[in-house]
Amino acid sequence: MSGTNLCRSLNYKIIVNPTAGNGRAGDLLPGIKKYFSSAGCNFFFYLTSAPGEAVAVSRRSILEGYDVVVAVGGDGTVNEVVNGLASAEVPGETPGLLGVIPGGTGNDFAEALEIPPNLTEACRILFQAEFTSIDLGQVIDRYFVNVVGVGFDGAVSHTVNQISKFLPGSGSYILAALKNLFFYQTQPVEIHLDDRKLQCTPLLIAVGNGRSYGGGMQVVPGAVMDDGYFDICIIEDLPRMKVIPNLARVFSGQHTEMEEVSIYRSRRVKLKASEPLPLHIDGEDFCSREMEFTLRSSSLKVIK
Repeated sequence: MSGTNLCRSLNYKIIVNPTAGNGRAGDLLPGIKKYFSSAGCNFFFYLTSAPGEAVAVSRRSILEGYDVVVAVGGDGTVNEVVNGLASAEVPGETPGLLGVIPGGTGNDFAEALEIPPNLTEACRILFQAEFTSIDLGQVIDRYFVNVVGVGFDGAVSHTVNQISKFLPGSGSYILAALKNLFFYQTQPVEIHLDDRKLQCTPLLIAVGNGRSYGGGMQVVPGAVMDDGYFDICIIEDLPRMKVIPNLARVFSGQHTEMEEVSIYRSRRVKLKASEPLPLHIDGEDFCSREMEFTLRSSSLKVIK
């Protein structure tokens, strides 16, 4: 493979979530070891065994001198590794390079970077170690690189994380959306976008650095990861029976043509509700009544 001479000068920590993608990430281990060994790379595996473990492992990896930290799994695994890298930061930058081998239920971050699902090609990209710098978002003391979904979206994510082991891929997101469709209760939300203030009762709010989640749902199709702005999608509360025929439009980004959908761009976002709202951060579940989103431009180095 090309790029092997460069990879021999780097130290790789490969963090694997063996349960990601219904076990698919764990199944990639023999192939990863084969390719890295044949290329003569310096690497060390770490298999996580609990949620959140990759945060501490990736942080420690930077302090131990690893040049590249590779997340093997889906968007949730990537998010944990990113949080470890960012929390090991030195002033003004995030140290180390982030690498990704897609192997999860949702691999939207890898797709945005055009990292192929083919293991051979994904390893070749890591060996070349060519990188780009992307923006890094933060909300409720958690960093993110892709999309945060608030409201109905957060409730759907919670259901997805319960059923994805039985129904991998985008099918789990569709089933979860249908399950929550008639039970989720909307509430008024105050929204601040830079110097703009909005009052609405939205079905969902998506704040994106990346453009998609849920295995290809293009919720903010115009988002660019290195432009210094969030893209925000606000979908007003609408009749539930109108959601069903339009659900598929999110995969192509055509939902933005609906009159109930508004798209904004902003450097800062603040949300305030009367009751805690469910949210997902790159697919990981949280709950909060107040949220402030900030963006650190071009602060994360990613191999692509």
